[in-house]
Amino acid sequence: MIRVYLIEDHPVTQVGLAHIMAAMPDVELAGTFDKVEDLPPGGSFADVVLLDLHLAGKLQGLAAVRHLVVSGLRVLVVTAEATGMDEVADAISAGASGYLTKHAAAQEYAIAIRAVAAGRGHIGARLAAHARTTSPALAATSPQRLARREEQTPRSPNCLASLNAPSTVTWKASNARSRKPVGSG
Repeated sequence: MIRVYLIEDHPVTQVGLAHIMAAMPDVELAGTFDKVEDLPPGGSFADVVLLDLHLAGKLQGLAAVRHLVVSGLRVLVVTAEATGMDEVADAISAGASGYLTKHAAAQEYAIAIRAVAAGRGHIGARLAAHARTTSPALAATSPQRLARREEQTPRSPNCLASLNAPSTVTWKASNARSRKPVGSG
């Protein structure tokens, strides 16, 4: 069983993340806290800490990451969409094992929590795509750099129009059904 602490000061986000973890049979939410200082003293009782970097209290940001890592905890940072790649790099340098935006899907949270608990790292797909479109280390002509269209996700405004068009798979299935003789299934 993977035990998780959630350190998040927004009640709606707390409820949403608790709901995601409740659907994971191998994960137990061991505690929810509004700030790092509220954690129980005297040791680590969790395998993973989901940490919002921007909290009230004395310990926040990179200082919070360092404090938790020194305490023996594995940290998965969870923060708002407007995250710069410098902030991600700083958190990883401070010891965080992973980084997700709050826009990540439930499945990505499940993957990230399990990866961090197993001692592996995880960077969210949206952050990785952002890095591949903006990184000065990738030349504009690099095949590793994502094109603007490739970085769009179903949640991005520029991609919403394409959601109304049927996918190739949907179209093929629909087309196959329409060609069957009446009464054949």
